[in-house]
Amino acid sequence: MFGFALGVCLTMTSVPTPLRLPADVEDVYGLRYNPAGIAAISGTELRLLYGRRFGPDASIGRSTHELGLFGGFSLGDGVAMAVSLEGGQDEARRGVGRLGLGLGARMGNVALGFAWDRGRDDPVRPSRGVLTTGLTYQPAAWLSSGVSIRDLAQNADRRIYDLGLALRPFGAASATISARWRLRQSEPLNRDTLDLMFLASIEPTDGVRIGVASNLDAEVTAQLALSFDHLWMGASVTDMHADGRLGAGGTEAVISTELSYFSSPTPAIFEPTHVAMLDLEGDLEPDPSFSLTEQRFVLGTYGAVPLLLERLRTSSRVAGVFVRIGSLDIGWAKAEEIRAGFGALRAAGKRVDCQLGAARDLEYFIASSCTSVVVPPGLDLAVDGLAANVVFFGGALEELGVKVVAERRGAFKSAPEQFTRSGMSDAQALALGAYLDTVYEALVAGVADGRRVAREDVERLIAEGTCTATEAQARAFVDEVLYPDEIDGYLAKVYRGSPIRFLPGSSALDPEVSRWSSRPVVAVIHVDAAIAGDESRAWPFSLGRTAGARTLVEALDAAASDSRVVGVVLRVDSPGGEVLASDLIARAVEKLNSVKPVVASFGDVAASGGYYVAAPARAIFAEPTTLTGSIGVFSVRFSAESLLGRLGISVGTLLRGERANSSTWLRDPSAGDQAVQKRQVDAAYDRFLGWVVRGRRLGSKAEARAVAEGRIWSGADARAHRLVDRLGGLVDAIKAAKVEAGLDADDEVEIAALPSTRAGISRPLRLFRETAKSLLGTPENAQAIPHVLRKTLIALTPWLAGVEGPPQPQALVPYLVAVD
Repeated sequence: MFGFALGVCLTMTSVPTPLRLPADVEDVYGLRYNPAGIAAISGTELRLLYGRRFGPDASIGRSTHELGLFGGFSLGDGVAMAVSLEGGQDEARRGVGRLGLGLGARMGNVALGFAWDRGRDDPVRPSRGVLTTGLTYQPAAWLSSGVSIRDLAQNADRRIYDLGLALRPFGAASATISARWRLRQSEPLNRDTLDLMFLASIEPTDGVRIGVASNLDAEVTAQLALSFDHLWMGASVTDMHADGRLGAGGTEAVISTELSYFSSPTPAIFEPTHVAMLDLEGDLEPDPSFSLTEQRFVLGTYGAVPLLLERLRTSSRVAGVFVRIGSLDIGWAKAEEIRAGFGALRAAGKRVDCQLGAARDLEYFIASSCTSVVVPPGLDLAVDGLAANVVFFGGALEELGVKVVAERRGAFKSAPEQFTRSGMSDAQALALGAYLDTVYEALVAGVADGRRVAREDVERLIAEGTCTATEAQARAFVDEVLYPDEIDGYLAKVYRGSPIRFLPGSSALDPEVSRWSSRPVVAVIHVDAAIAGDESRAWPFSLGRTAGARTLVEALDAAASDSRVVGVVLRVDSPGGEVLASDLIARAVEKLNSVKPVVASFGDVAASGGYYVAAPARAIFAEPTTLTGSIGVFSVRFSAESLLGRLGISVGTLLRGERANSSTWLRDPSAGDQAVQKRQVDAAYDRFLGWVVRGRRLGSKAEARAVAEGRIWSGADARAHRLVDRLGGLVDAIKAAKVEAGLDADDEVEIAALPSTRAGISRPLRLFRETAKSLLGTPENAQAIPHVLRKTLIALTPWLAGVEGPPQPQALVPYLVAVD
């Protein structure tokens, strides 16, 4: 975590700021009290200060007026910049300026900062610079220590050391006791030079902060600050003499006021009712952002929506959620996860109102779990049932003269049948039909339960195929038929009697409170694409991505070695991929699980290699409609010998070694070539079964084979066959990981998504070649292709890599089970 601060001053004397001490400063005032505090800057903060200093006789003629503007600006990932402009009644005319620069970095419980300023309160050398460094160490939520050294680079005789210690007896910012001991290089250490400062502050209620500070001479400062959500107002009075008279005894007194704005909400005195506004559309994943300096993509990963819904559920100031649902490009398991989040909100006594912008089966399935459903007059409900389509190329390849040789282990491992048959086998139809039954049951039962209508009414709606908005309202499938401009009036009526603020989802959450020690971390490691060797990759122009073994193994090893990480959730949403890559990841998961709990969470699909990598996890969570299992292996090779012959193309070959040409597509494989292919597949399947036996704690490979055979299962059926431990989503898996780590399920933790980046294309001249290759290389890299063609291309592409190399065993479900 890094912070950067910049200060500019127009006066020799600085405007009086609210008092901080080296161990408790956590804002832009770290420039004055301890530069390490700069590292705590987040979001944007603007602070306008007015101060008045009274001279020895408190006369107006001997007083000064000073103004200051401080601003802190977060640049992301803890990087922040701060600017201050200050001016005084007398000193501004002298033209003496002030410039300050600061840098802060936080690493776990330690923060380090540097600050440099010119023209500080020193009339002897107003233009010379002063370097200050600071350090804080916060080992626990109740303890903080800090040290600041001023004039570090030069003038050792003028060097000042500030040592600080702070306590929070209740482990939170509601009460803080802080002390500072100041040492001067040029002064001897004795009773006369002892310089101590003490500060106590409390927050008796949300939005109120009271502080009192004093030194050994009983020079007292009193502070009061009030919060109004994003706005703070504060004032302080400093009496520089023990007798309590302003400006008495030849010293001075200071009165200052502060008006502050924060982009992030803060605990406020008066809290209106908040309604969070959410927009659900597309794949619910942020787009990857490309780093020009690192030539890598920062991941946009799924998970923000269910995690946000959980935080909204526990937020004390959120009364409800309003959701706009557009056209969604997610699967049924993620839809169930969102429904569960809505259900949890409603169980907590909060409303969830929904406006539909698209009303196909999946979108309406989600909406039916809401408190109310609103549709515009022109929107029809297109709830017409489910279909799964698989494209077969066997006949076309035979006509072309392309021969396909496939080896598979598992009677239900039907992936190669796309290229060897012209229709579904009985085994494929049985497995796919059973999965479709589960999804259909979830749809019908979910709508009936959510809308409190009879099951027969839902099945009648599906049989009719479409329903107008007014008909849907009459049949209780929607609550209101309104244009978008009428929504505000509807919500005002729904929440009548309460002052309401409608805010974007994350802005409606409870304010972040100051914490000294870092929270325990649960790492969520995403396996969310086709599994390949080498690095994970995100391709430009939305061309897809891969989950690379090297990247994932490094992320798993990093989680094992990071002392802050107490548990790991392996989030799997992958159809599988290369057996070798899956095996390497599974090994890393097993090693990590031996030292820290690893809980797997399945998304829409965790099949074949996707299941392979999760098998060693301590527990597996899946939604009832997650496409699960497909425990089997296959290998496919293509031969164009007949096609080449038809075209009059001949091939001459010279060999040095009997198997040197076994991987070519230019001729049909020999019996020996097929024997090698068979041995590879047998060995890979045996290893796969071994991982399932150990990870699922089964008695033998025969027991594993009974639920394997390459068959796909729904999450509900997989649980019945002990392939899944519990039904639930990402939030449930994170809670389980916390419990496995010895925490309570509701304990606050930091969620860290790993791996944080994917490799991009490092040389621009390779852009078009790499992009073309990506389109033909993996099933996930076809997002730029029109939707009608994309699914066919995705079905084809896993096989094309084998055209130019030896056939490799695959643990993959290459066809998309598109349940539309």
